[in-house]
Amino acid sequence: KTQGAVTKENAHPFQRGSVILAHNGTLTNFTDLKSKYDLKSTVPYEVDSDVLCGCIAKTGNLKPLGEINGAAALLIHSTLEKFSDTMYIFRKSSNIESQRRPLFRGNIGPNVYICSISEALKLIKCVNIKEFDEDHLYTLKNGLIIGDPLKITNQPYSKPFVYTNTNSNSSSIFINSEKKELLGQVIRLKN
Repeated sequence: KTQGAVTKENAHPFQRGSVILAHNGTLTNFTDLKSKYDLKSTVPYEVDSDVLCGCIAKTGNLKPLGEINGAAALLIHSTLEKFSDTMYIFRKSSNIESQRRPLFRGNIGPNVYICSISEALKLIKCVNIKEFDEDHLYTLKNGLIIGDPLKITNQPYSKPFVYTNTNSNSSSIFINSEKKELLGQVIRLKN
């Protein structure tokens, strides 16, 4: 766990609706995504991975993968019958080495095995060991990678910053989701 209490509910894999997700990494914008997708539940979303699972379950697609910020190596599965033999694999790139999450695959016969440590795949006698490419979504069906991986363009979502000037007679609202320098201008306008 990276956030929340150490409980059975905060352990991998996470399941929300028909979506099951396992994640190695830490997402820094999970509270923004939780807000964007209006995730509410009787069981609170305390963990970044659980929030991402909920976003995917709510949208019914993998679009939220392109909105995450932080480290990620993900395995995603749906319990829906039409996807029962399918798993999706995704690694997000990072320019910061400590935020990169390795994820390797290897074969034993026609089947694919996945692990974050290549030496473990060698230990079980996998051959053709390769690292999954970053920013690509792979589809694994019946234990085999099918088709070419889909390139995912990452545009991390951040909740817009809203500042309301309540100290003046006229109400001013400034919205900023990317340009931090606007915050400095807002503060100066308040003086």
